[in-house]
Amino acid sequence: MEMPRPVSATSDIVFKYLFGSQSSTNLLQSFLNAVLADSGDPLLTELEITNPINDKQYFDDKLTIIDVRAKSTEGVWVNVEIQVRSQTAFPERSLFYWAKTYGDQLDESQLYGKLKPVIGVNLVGFCLFPDEVSFHSVFQLTERHRPDLVLTRDCTLHYLELPKLKPAPDTELGQWLTALKTLGRPEEEPQMKVLLENNPNLTELAERYKKFDGSREARQAYEDRVKYLRDQANILYTAEVEGRAKGIAEGRVEGRVEGRVEGRVEGRVEGRVEGRVEGRVEGRVEGKREAQIQMVPLLREAGMSDVDILRITGLSLNDLDLE
Repeated sequence: MEMPRPVSATSDIVFKYLFGSQSSTNLLQSFLNAVLADSGDPLLTELEITNPINDKQYFDDKLTIIDVRAKSTEGVWVNVEIQVRSQTAFPERSLFYWAKTYGDQLDESQLYGKLKPVIGVNLVGFCLFPDEVSFHSVFQLTERHRPDLVLTRDCTLHYLELPKLKPAPDTELGQWLTALKTLGRPEEEPQMKVLLENNPNLTELAERYKKFDGSREARQAYEDRVKYLRDQANILYTAEVEGRAKGIAEGRVEGRVEGRVEGRVEGRVEGRVEGRVEGRVEGRVEGKREAQIQMVPLLREAGMSDVDILRITGLSLNDLDLE
């Protein structure tokens, strides 16, 4: 019997399960304090998850919100997200969600002075910054020529690049992230055992992961999420390939049209269009419109639709009927 494939703890649906329920509030606080301690920022004394999941509803419904939002007793808001697949505009995306959380604090009649800091914590499964930059980067609004001059401390964005982790982490944050990468991988069990011995907070993480991995409903939700992401990636890849093919085809067809028309207008043309149209054409000036009409069968043979033919040649529907 084929063994089920390991469940990745860095999958967004698993991450949400590990840290996004009311029962995992202490777990989330321990993880966030490891992030803040690593950057030398004040720790959170108490935390409330503002968009908690309900296990049954979580597995029955389609997963649409995969970030974890929380608020501390000090009034600090935290938005946590994990993104495994590379995204070219991820910094802009993370800034957008930070801005939304920041702006949603106020009603129309409230004062700006009531705004509380928002911390964005973004775990990424790809390298976002150059290799010489540490796996943990922290960004704030500072003056360009005076980095020590901060405009406001309400905006803080943390980026945790998982591929940059060292094999043997020497910080608590490194241990947390290594545990997330290690969970569910049999070949990494010895390292996971060492991590659990060195950091008791990770025991709850491992136990909650086992609960997910041992649930048939949870695993089905995980497989559905993997399939969804795979389908989305395939759709994007197919669209990209078809777009390239269409662009090449249109370029070749336009080259044929231009070659034929110029041959009739100018008399004699030698050239090669996209490596396929090659030779010499001689002709008389019989009118651009007549030449384009005669090209319609060639364009259709090349697979172009009538809509594209009209766009390229400038002909009308009546002209196509004359062909």
